[in-house]
Amino acid sequence: MGYRSASAVNAVLRCEAAGPILVKLTNWAVSDVMGETVNLYQAKTHLSRLVERAANGEEIVIAKGGKPKAKLVPLGEPAPQREPANLLGITFIAEDFDEPLPPEIQSAFEADQ
Repeated sequence: MGYRSASAVNAVLRCEAAGPILVKLTNWAVSDVMGETVNLYQAKTHLSRLVERAANGEEIVIAKGGKPKAKLVPLGEPAPQREPANLLGITFIAEDFDEPLPPEIQSAFEADQ
């Protein structure tokens, strides 16, 4: 995408009808800007419309003083829900697993070396 700032900040706007929208706040060159540019006042006034347009696939650049400051873009599909896995193959845990160790085993852990 051509973002040139190493310290880009992401913010997610939630819109019930359109779903989440990613706002990428960064500094980038005007030549990297794609989509319609609106000034900050227009963006504040018409935010819900702009979010709806971004949800439909448009990229909208928000400028302040003629300089691009943020970009509204549609947020991609959410990652699929992960299922927990049993990596160690443990199928049960004994009821006394957290009981104190027998003294002969405990002494092996506490022995001076």
